Amino acid sequence: MRTAIYIRVSTGEQSKEGHSIQAQTDRVKAYCVSQGWTVIDFFIDGAKDMKRPDLKRMLKCIEQGLVDWF
Repeated sequence: MRTAIYIRVSTGEQSKEGHSIQAQTDRVKAYCVSQGWTVIDFFIDGAKDMKRPDLKRMLKCIEQGLVDWF
């Protein structure tokens, strides 16, 4: 299965609590590997606002059929 990984941290507090971008990336990537899934790309926003450019980019990949759905 082809999957996309979307990651974001919106506050400094989340980062301090172990939800940093790197921590999320490591955990989700390990899960995908354990499931035998192919990660097509990582979409990462350090969103402090609602712009979230990588979320928009990921949605375009989904619309183009680059990600498998259940």
